[in-house]
Amino acid sequence: MKPDSNLIIFVSAGGLSVFILSFWLIRAYLMKTSSEFRDFEPEKSKSITLFKEILSPLSAFVISRQNTGSFVSSGLAEYRKQFTTAGGFYGLSVYEVYSLKFVIPFIFSILAFLLSVMFSIEADLAALVIILFSALLFYYPDSMLKSKAEARRKLFMKELPGGLDILKIAADAGLDFHSSVNYLVSIYIPGPLKEEMKIFQRELRLGISTMDALVNISSRMNISEASTVFVSLAQSIEMGTSISQMLGETITDMRKKRLLSAETEAQKTVIKITFPLLLLILPGIFIVLFAPIIKPMMNAFAGF
Repeated sequence: MKPDSNLIIFVSAGGLSVFILSFWLIRAYLMKTSSEFRDFEPEKSKSITLFKEILSPLSAFVISRQNTGSFVSSGLAEYRKQFTTAGGFYGLSVYEVYSLKFVIPFIFSILAFLLSVMFSIEADLAALVIILFSALLFYYPDSMLKSKAEARRKLFMKELPGGLDILKIAADAGLDFHSSVNYLVSIYIPGPLKEEMKIFQRELRLGISTMDALVNISSRMNISEASTVFVSLAQSIEMGTSISQMLGETITDMRKKRLLSAETEAQKTVIKITFPLLLLILPGIFIVLFAPIIKPMMNAFAGF
């Protein structure tokens, strides 16, 4: 029996609605619990304990397969990069986040199958919808992780000039670099920059050199502009040159680049507005202006 086109549209719209609802519910839940994961202590959270227990069997399998050269190990390599840049993922480990790729589509498939049985939807149509949206949900954790990493990069670059200002002020006051970092961590607002400086201090306590610890910050954030700043700072410390002067020049250059970037984005806005203007606003204006005269004109031409 050939499936009805209206039924296909109805089922597809229902599947899309379930997909979007699942997307935002999971995102809202994770963002709600994210405030409990400060200072890299996710074990203190209680609201996500059940979630972690559900993922633990599969995450244990992922751990066992991470060094086998399989599909899992290749996927984990990219996940680790994004996970490091994101500064964690709502209290979950990288293995648990990777496990979400399989858990979310599996749960969706079960729910979609039960709904198809309840509403007597044809098997081939239900299978098509389940496969399509399960494939989309398979890449959902990738999207969330990349989105969080990119948001943290942007916030880090937004905070970096202010943090360098504090380091420069502390250096001008006669503090050495490590004391300046301690001062920055003690007074700066919570955010990626403060978190990275805390990691920097922990690495120093573990015996890592100052230069390597600074380079590690640029590696974790994976931003070319930040890499230039921290590599220059590490070289200044290593060579014994004036940190204050280097920081002053760096801050000036960064703010000039930010100003140029803002001007570029402002110029792009005109182009971005053009398409909504042509497609949405102007047709409405023309309808309002010409609709009252269309019928009289049609009546007038009908007489000829």
